[in-house]
Amino acid sequence: MRLVFVFLLGSSICAVIFAGSIVKGITAAIFTKTLAVSQVRIGDCQISWGKIRYRDIVASGGQIDQVTIPSLTVTFSARSLAALTAQRIECQQAGFSLQSPAVIVSGITCRFEPLQKKGSVAFHQCSFGKVVLSDMQGELYLEQSDLVVRQASVRVFQGIVRFDARLGLARAFFYSVNGNLEGVSLREIERAFELEKRVHLDGSLSGTLFVQGDGHTITGLSGTLASPQPGGAIALYDDTMIRNIAQASQQPIEIIAEGFRDYRYSDGTLLMRTEGGNIIVRLLLEGAAGKRDITITVHGDSPERI
Repeated sequence: MRLVFVFLLGSSICAVIFAGSIVKGITAAIFTKTLAVSQVRIGDCQISWGKIRYRDIVASGGQIDQVTIPSLTVTFSARSLAALTAQRIECQQAGFSLQSPAVIVSGITCRFEPLQKKGSVAFHQCSFGKVVLSDMQGELYLEQSDLVVRQASVRVFQGIVRFDARLGLARAFFYSVNGNLEGVSLREIERAFELEKRVHLDGSLSGTLFVQGDGHTITGLSGTLASPQPGGAIALYDDTMIRNIAQASQQPIEIIAEGFRDYRYSDGTLLMRTEGGNIIVRLLLEGAAGKRDITITVHGDSPERI
């Protein structure tokens, strides 16, 4: 990150002495190295003393499929120049996409003050596979080689998640998220993952969740989610899913099939944790048809089994 700030200072000095095309060239070279991309295009660069405005930056190639920044403004002051950094960096309506893992983020607005190592960040929408997050906003900090988001909130599955997060910059795709869920709809989860022919879910979830990962691998998970009154319903239709749940919970297929033919619960709790590289999920339900207590082990090397 410091390389970026030093580059911004260099660009400001060049702006006074050299033509804008040279500044664009320096900017493109730094973006190429910082983002590990193969190509950077800058549509326009407007230069004035103490400020550089970029328009229509597009970076592509490498691990990042594409980064688009319609507007980027870098402001300098005497204090920031003395510290070899910028006073303020702002971008509007930016977006990026990754091929693996598949992530698309749009409508990113960010303001960062390098001297204070803090700022703010927001985005309109982020799709991660079949999960869609929207209307995110939070405080942004730089701590050593990590980006840290605090007091943030985002909407997902008709609910809201308030969270703190950390993204490691030293190694790609390392992250940790500690959040509180409120009113996440099970029916929206069913629709998003196209589970209608396999399972019916009704109700909502609220509670706490911690997730830590490195790329595709979840390295840490813990959470307690509850379904408040009046509860909801679970019905299993798919024989393969019933068989896999029976195997993962070490219970007879007949018990799982009959117990979740059309089970309606008034109270429900979902407990999650990791153990030996596997994800352990315990489901505790209580309803008029009796109680259900199932522990499922999702193997880390084949989570698609369930």
